[in-house]
Amino acid sequence: MRSRPLLAALFLVFAASLAAPLPLAAESRLWTSTDGKRLQAELVDVLNGEAVLKIEGKPAPARVPLARLSPEDQEFVKAWKKPAGPPPDAPKKSDAKTPELGMDAEGYPIGKNSTVKRGKNGWPEVIALIEKPAFTVVKEDKENAEYVYRSDHFEFTAKERLSGDIVREFSRLFETTYEAVVSLPLRLDPKPPADDFWKVRLFTTKEDYYANGGVEGSGGVYMGRTREVMVPLPFLGVKKIGQRWIMEDKEGNHTLVHEVTHQVMHDWLSPLPTWVTEGSAEYLTAGRYGMGRLTLRGYGKNMKEYKSGGRDTQFRPLEDLMTMDSETWSAALTGGGAGLNYRTSMLLFYYFCHEDGDGTGKCMIDYFTARKGKRSDDDKTEREEFLVRG
Repeated sequence: MRSRPLLAALFLVFAASLAAPLPLAAESRLWTSTDGKRLQAELVDVLNGEAVLKIEGKPAPARVPLARLSPEDQEFVKAWKKPAGPPPDAPKKSDAKTPELGMDAEGYPIGKNSTVKRGKNGWPEVIALIEKPAFTVVKEDKENAEYVYRSDHFEFTAKERLSGDIVREFSRLFETTYEAVVSLPLRLDPKPPADDFWKVRLFTTKEDYYANGGVEGSGGVYMGRTREVMVPLPFLGVKKIGQRWIMEDKEGNHTLVHEVTHQVMHDWLSPLPTWVTEGSAEYLTAGRYGMGRLTLRGYGKNMKEYKSGGRDTQFRPLEDLMTMDSETWSAALTGGGAGLNYRTSMLLFYYFCHEDGDGTGKCMIDYFTARKGKRSDDDKTEREEFLVRG
């Protein structure tokens, strides 16, 4: 099926509303695409080479690459100045229970697009998106095998066209994982790269994935040097029928949750030992994901399933695990013992967050605080002080 230009797709969606003109705000104007299509909308922002257009009657703005706009519209965008004050869709603080941006009523971190149900100890039990994340088709270039899509915080690329269903679901999963990382009381405060998007590369075959640096024996990898997640599409609950990739399983994708957690926690990968970074990623992976909702514990049920769901009962000796370097961990992916490392790391991370001391995870929170900004693999001092404690 031939791909349509982005604005052409937008016009199909909004054709009914444009057929009968409605009273529009004074800032609204008629926009024209490079292929002659027209759309009535209001410019509310310019972000990363895209015009953010507010279309009357639609809750979420559309993001349109400037290259898709007519020369006249591009000149208008260049001359436009963003008005002072809050954006049109800024949340309004109607009562004392409404959280400030980035903080909920109990003083815990929270993202802009999620509601979080917390247990009595302050740790999130359920993270759910408030609105479906907007997604943008940046490029669909069949001739050069380059397909680029964006959600609010992520940009993902493939060499073959992905269906709208896949793009929507991946956008939802990426954004849910981001919101989950934000909500942890560890106060990780994740920051995207300088270009404001976390990058995900999707490969059509395992062979292509390995040829581009994918780790043998892995279902996906986060490349800290380039800050990219790399995953083969066949591992992601999708399948190819004829010339089209379609979504086969919307109920969860453990590989993406795990690797995107690493990606969003990028600034913490150097200060923390491998067992903590892998244990925290497995902690989110052990939850139940589906359609923009991640259930982390209900209460303890998910963890019991993680321990017993077709897994043996062996565990890595804790001293070996807590002092294991990244090279030894990576060697286990092909040499055996990887499952043992992941399982023990997750359960140890879970223990320190929920079972240790008063059950609030205070010692783990203090450990993270003490390690913030450090660039050494040796965490012996903080490990002894906050976790082992003699």
